[in-house]
Amino acid sequence: RKFVGLTRRQDHLLRVCLYLLLNVAEESRSEIKMVNRGLVPMLVECLEREQTDLLLLAVCFLKKLSIYYENQAEMARLPTIDRLTPLLSREPLTSAVLRLLLNLSFDRAHRAAMSAAGLIPKLVQHLVKEGRPTADETPVLCILYHLSLDDRCKSQFPYTDCMPWLVRCLLSSQNPQPAPLALAISLASHRRNAQLFSGAIDKLLERALRDADALFLRLVRTVAQHCGSARGALLSSRAEALCSALMQHSSGVESDFAVECASTLAQLEGGPFGPLLDRLLPWIRSCLSEGPDELLVPLVQLVATVARSEETCAKAVVQQGLVVDLTGLLRARQEDDQLVLQVAYVFDALVSGGGPSVQQSLVQGAQEVPAYLLDLLHDRNPEVGRVCGHALVVLAHHYQEWDRRLREARFCWHNAQWLAVVQSGEMPEEHEEGPCEQFLDRSDLLSNGSATSDP
Repeated sequence: RKFVGLTRRQDHLLRVCLYLLLNVAEESRSEIKMVNRGLVPMLVECLEREQTDLLLLAVCFLKKLSIYYENQAEMARLPTIDRLTPLLSREPLTSAVLRLLLNLSFDRAHRAAMSAAGLIPKLVQHLVKEGRPTADETPVLCILYHLSLDDRCKSQFPYTDCMPWLVRCLLSSQNPQPAPLALAISLASHRRNAQLFSGAIDKLLERALRDADALFLRLVRTVAQHCGSARGALLSSRAEALCSALMQHSSGVESDFAVECASTLAQLEGGPFGPLLDRLLPWIRSCLSEGPDELLVPLVQLVATVARSEETCAKAVVQQGLVVDLTGLLRARQEDDQLVLQVAYVFDALVSGGGPSVQQSLVQGAQEVPAYLLDLLHDRNPEVGRVCGHALVVLAHHYQEWDRRLREARFCWHNAQWLAVVQSGEMPEEHEEGPCEQFLDRSDLLSNGSATSDP
């Protein structure tokens, strides 16, 4: 009983001291002096106390100090997260603990400590317990978003109720906040999490098209990257709606939504593009010359998907004159590595899946596609070189001229150093006397040491 009374008096004294120090720390120089004298370890030690008022002051003081990187680094060396985890369930401290965890979650070391301490299930449980359908921006959502940036943390979310809660929250809210959408998009980049989202992809896509919401559509696109069934659902019923939305919202104000529409359509390999080509391809051609810059790469990706879907689609791409536009785009933006790569994908799709008629039009026409492929064969981006090499190999099987030129280009590349020496004329002639020739003619260099040693 005496020990309990002593502890109670210590807690009261510590609470008064911390309250005084917290007020003094409003002056920055005083705060620096306190930190230099070991304030952070003292505050972390106070987290093991039982008095609620003392714990609240310690957490608030740590939150104030955590805005500086040096203090965060010192907290990472101490068992800060392990001591904060039990306090999360104590109702008077929950809000302050969450805000401190939010500050610490910007640091990778603290995120790893949170994951190791099992904070993800507890945070999700706290989120589900609130049961708020609007899901406004709370510290819990922000902490979970920061944790979802690490791949090792993403693998823990499938064992929680986070994905079902996010789906209910997003679909039930008329104007969802960016925080739950950002968390859902980040989690959907993991295959297992995407499978848990795939059951609601039709409703999410319907909501995205109804509200022209770029973030909703990005969530659908991210889920479709991992789920074949979800991609099949998109192919069966929504390709035409996505094309209409793309052409309707391509202005500068709504270009973000148009980018997501084009990127989503670009994932529909083998999609039903045939009935849409008469409207889609002329519109794409006009956008390549007059549309916003951020729409160029997704549209070129879409052209590659269309060309790869069917042979008739590849023929339509060539007949509409898109190859000429793409080569002009390649000349104008040759420093844009991503755009160059996507144009290379289009050329490879035309050569590989277009059939003999498309190949002949590319080789014998004035579009110069094989020449561009040859120039990009040894691009600094290895993926560009790989794609161009594959397209040239296909052409080499059908055209002897391009087979010869491909072999010649590869020979020149692999022997570039030797060819440079030969062309520069720096190789010494046989009759030319080098700087050491006079020493090699001396008689004392003979094996017997005498010029008359021969019989």
